[in-house]
Amino acid sequence: MIWGVLQFPGSCDERDALNACTIASGGFGGHAKLVWHEETDLSGFDGIVVPGGFSYGDYLRCGAIAARSPIMADVKAKALKGLKVLGVCNGFQIITEAGLLPGALVRNASLHFVCREVKLTIENNATWFTNRMAKGQVVTCPHLYYLGRLSSVSVPPAADAVTGHPLPTPGLSTAGPRNPSPVSGHQERKEGQ
Repeated sequence: MIWGVLQFPGSCDERDALNACTIASGGFGGHAKLVWHEETDLSGFDGIVVPGGFSYGDYLRCGAIAARSPIMADVKAKALKGLKVLGVCNGFQIITEAGLLPGALVRNASLHFVCREVKLTIENNATWFTNRMAKGQVVTCPHLYYLGRLSSVSVPPAADAVTGHPLPTPGLSTAGPRNPSPVSGHQERKEGQ
């Protein structure tokens, strides 16, 4: 598999992503290549990694400026045709801002930066990303976000049948289950836990 690893001004994790892709592709045989954000063609790649870091310093919204870089038009076009795209950290924010995923990323419910490990259970091991894992296997992943709660904004809020006021949008309410990350069903811990 030949991976393209996108590189944006201000990003800092593209070298780690490049090394991980090279190792995952079977060794150090040149199976991954950096792709500068001003390029416009991803021909020849089997998958794209949009790495973490602070693209453009996150001056507008996390990932908003990078999502409008020239290379992202081809990322989106090829992803719609089946190209594998993996967004990590700020890269997940970039692909969300680019419209590859529905919704938007909002601040964590605690309004604090969250840094911890989370345990994820593999529910489906038939995907290109999980096919080397066992169904039911528990994997530990880092969780580092401030703007990392994925909220669906594609559906207008429903109105209360009696008052006509908008009902709280799922994922944005401070009551009930909270999802501070793209990991569905993960509960945010309170201070001191």
